[in-house]
This record gives sequence, C-alpha cells and structure tokens, in this order.
Amino acid sequence: MPSDLLNVDASFPQFTGEESINQKMERMTSYLYMVLEQLRYTLSNLDSSNFNETGLAEITSEVEESISWLTQTAKAITDRVENAEGDISILTQTAEEIEARVESTEGDISTLTQTAEEIEARVENAEGDISTLTQTAEDITARVESAEGDISTLTQTASSLESRISDAEGNINTVEQTLEGVAFTSSLADGSTVINGGCISTGQILASYIKLGGDLEIYKSVDSTDVGGYLGFTTSANDDSEAMHMASSDGSNEVVVTDNGAALRCAWSTGDGTNGVYAVPNFCYVTANGTRYDFFADHFSTSSSDITLGTGDRYWSAAYLTTVYGSLASSSDEGKKHDMAPVGEKYQKLFQNLAPCAYRYDSEGEAGPVHLGFTAQGVRRAMECAGLGEGDFAGYVREGEELYLKYPEFIALNTRMIQGLLERADRLEARLARVEEKLKLG
Repeated sequence: MPSDLLNVDASFPQFTGEESINQKMERMTSYLYMVLEQLRYTLSNLDSSNFNETGLAEITSEVEESISWLTQTAKAITDRVENAEGDISILTQTAEEIEARVESTEGDISTLTQTAEEIEARVENAEGDISTLTQTAEDITARVESAEGDISTLTQTASSLESRISDAEGNINTVEQTLEGVAFTSSLADGSTVINGGCISTGQILASYIKLGGDLEIYKSVDSTDVGGYLGFTTSANDDSEAMHMASSDGSNEVVVTDNGAALRCAWSTGDGTNGVYAVPNFCYVTANGTRYDFFADHFSTSSSDITLGTGDRYWSAAYLTTVYGSLASSSDEGKKHDMAPVGEKYQKLFQNLAPCAYRYDSEGEAGPVHLGFTAQGVRRAMECAGLGEGDFAGYVREGEELYLKYPEFIALNTRMIQGLLERADRLEARLARVEEKLKLG
C-alpha cells in the first residue's frame, strides 16, 4: 500500500500542442478519476505507515487527552467532551430546554437544566448526597438530602418563606413565615407555635426560665379577650418585700410568695374582712370573716370567743391531751352569765329518769369498744317526764335531724344529786346518833 500520495503512479498528463481541446479534456478527466480513486483508497486505509514519527506523536497525544463529539439532528444538538481519566461534560440543546451535565470519574455529578418555565441546578456526590435548587416565576426551592435520608427544604414565594427539616424516621420540623406571623410545627410534639409581632400562640412551653417585664396575663380561653388572672412580680402588702404572685382578674383573690412567707387571700367574705391563709416565720394563721386563727408549734389561739370545733355533719372523732397539761378550760365568769338559779326539782327528776346504758358505735364495727353513756332519745324522754323542754337543758342538742348530747352539762346535775345524797346521809347519821344516844340513856 502506498505510504502517501507522493508515491502515487499517476504523473500529470503531457501535451504536444497538436491535441484538440476535446482530446485535452478527455486526458485531464481520466487523470482526475485516477487521482480520486487513489485518494479514496489511501484515506480508507490510513495507518501509522502513512505518517512520519513527529506527526504521528502529535495526533496520538491529542487523542489521548480528550475526545469530543458534536451530534446534530433536526430536533437536538449534543456536545460531549470526555478526557482520558473518564470525566465527561455534556451540553444538550432542544427547542424546549437546555441541559448541561458534568460527571467526574469519582461519581460526582452536577446538572443544570433550563426550560422556559424553570431552571434547576442539581449536584450529587458518589455517596448519594444531593442538593437541588429550583427556580420558577412563582417560587424558589432549595433542597439538600443526605444519603441517610435526612432532608432540609427552603421554599420562597412572594408571600411566604417555609423551612422544613425531616429525617429518615419520619420526624418533621417546619418553620413558615407569612404576613400573619411565623409558625413553628413539629411532629415531635402536638400543636404548633405562631409568633406574630408581640404575640406568641403555642401549646406547652419548656424553658429554663421566663423573664417577664411585668405581670403575665392569663386569658379565660385561647380565643378569649377577657383576662382571667395574672401571674408575675409584685410587692407584699405587709412589709413591702419583693414577691411572686398569682391573682384574679380584679386582684381581689391572690397567692403571694415572698422571702418572709406566703399568703393565700380571698376577698369573699361577709364584709368583716378578707379571708386568707398566711405562713410567716414561727407560725401560721388563718383569717375568716374578720376572725383570726393562729397556729403555733405548741398551741392554737383565735381572736374570737365564739368558736365551734366541728359541725353537725363534720364530727371530731377524738381529742388527745397530755397527762400533765391535759385539761379543757371553759369560760365560767359570773359576769358573763344571767338568770342563775339553783338546780331545782325538775332537774332532780330528770336525773332520776335518766337511763344509762352500754353500747357500741356502728362506725366502729361489730367488735368495737363498749361505751357507757346515754342516748339522746333517752335523755329527751327523761326531760319530758321531768316537764323540761328542749331549751331547758343544754345537754340535749338537736341540729336538723341529728341529735347530740353535751356530757359536760351533766356534771353539775350529777354534783347536785350527789350533794343531795350527802345531805340526806348527814341527816340520817344525825338522826341515828340521836337514837343511839337515847338508847344509852334508857
């Protein structure tokens, strides 16, 4: 095979001058056909023997560095460039879109796609992490996704901004900003949080501390405009000390806590004063309708002498007193009494008609202790026999349907009856002494 065209056996035609024009044209045409065939053959059978060493080295170097293709059809144009390491870039253009793609030998890929409605940029690495930026006339969306399935998305429109973060377990946190405010939602907790200017609407709040510039207003409901109460900082009314307080909407009912004590106050009363419970150093006290009750470690006192322990439907089951100081002191000053008179015959007849009995209380069970005493009904019958009404003996008490006995009221009656027996015994002893004296004299 000829190594190049210089060795082609086709010398240029020679003319003597005697040839006609037609003869010259025929010889030239034949020559050109021969050269064309030889050229076709040479180009179809090119190999290294057709090039010198310098030219062959230059061509080989260019081929090894990169390869490029340009493909054109009626519908698309594609330009592809690839280097010896395997890196590839492709540019594809159609009437509808333009796409540029760059891929490295490590597997990293970036793509830029443009249409009339949208531009999208996407970058992906060999590990599977992907970031995407998409832009349309209405919105811009940025998305980042990890190979583990974690995804964050930021979307912007003319009227809103939304940030969304999710993980492979399905947990989702979202922040959305509109003209109405900023809303926070999370699948990790129920409800949502909305921040709108100076207003925060939310459900549960967990915080190390909350710093307030004044009272925290507590509304009656989520949608209500009526304040139900306050929680915040105040000054104690007793000693001007700093305090935390919780108060009703009008401030009349309040819980106050200071370094010196605590108070629970209620304005509901009969008009004699504020009701409340107070804890101060060394003791506690309660105020109710103008009366104060003080509770110390070793005693209890009150500002009123008209106090009842228990009521008709709220009994005291027992009172335990020490052996040394155990006693009940009752006011008995003559100056505080009137209509005083000796215990008459009716009360002596009452005593004679009393029917002491042994019994057990139903509340103490079948095996409860045996008590000795009276029944209220039995005392009433004895009173009736003696001609006494319910108001004539304070030892018998009726409150509604309930009947009670005040046993201390029986002490004086017992005392008078014992005194009577002693008087009778004295008389009998004196009479017996006189009889014995007469017998001695007889």
